[in-house]
Parts: sequence; C-alpha cells; structure tokens
Amino acid sequence: MLVDDDPEDREVFSDVYLAQFPGEQLYFAENGERALQSLELLFEEKAELCLIVLDLNMPIMNGSQTLKKLKEDERFRDIPVVIYSTSVNETEREECYRLGALDYLVKPSSFSDSVEIAKKLRRMCLLQ
Repeated sequence: MLVDDDPEDREVFSDVYLAQFPGEQLYFAENGERALQSLELLFEEKAELCLIVLDLNMPIMNGSQTLKKLKEDERFRDIPVVIYSTSVNETEREECYRLGALDYLVKPSSFSDSVEIAKKLRRMCLLQ
C-alpha cells in the first residue's frame, strides 16, 4: 500500500512499480486516516499486505502519526512500514525509525532511481 497525498506521485509510483512487476496488487490512500480505513477493510477481507509505504507530509494524518497508529494496532504492527519522503531531515528520519519504520527512502528524482526503489521495495516484500 502506498499512502501519499500527491496524485502524481501515486501515479508515477504505480507506473514504475507495475512496469517492473506486472500483475502485482497495489493499494493506495491519500492520507493516513484513509489508509487506516482501507486497512480495516483489507483486514476484514483477509487480504495479504506485505508492505506499507508512507509519505511523511500529508494532510489530516501525516506519515509519522500514521506509523505510530499502525504500530499500536496489533492487527497491523507486524506489517513492515517504509517512509517514502522528499524530506532529508535527519531528526525526522530518526523519529521514524524510533516509531518502528523498517526503512526511510528519499523520493527519487530520476526514472532510474525510481526503478531501483521499486526493486528494493519488492525485495522487502519477498522477505516477509
């Protein structure tokens, strides 16, 4: 699941990821509150989710607030969470790791970097 308020970022992520791994199931939410609502439904449907990718700067419920809620909920705490942000702020990065993030990735600025991130996220899913 990718949680990001920017529709362009969601579209680029989807295009790059699915070009590398066709047939994969992706879920999207535009903020943390919507992500938690979607996760409730996915949990009820017994859908398998191998990874949650969170943007940090979102309206309503930001990435670190969402991460905290995920790790407090026994249904979702074991799903790995990766922060995916434009922020290179070391304090934010440390806080996300403290809250339980598996990794912190800076959003890519090139197509080749996007492909590498897609491959890295896929490897994380395969390890689950």
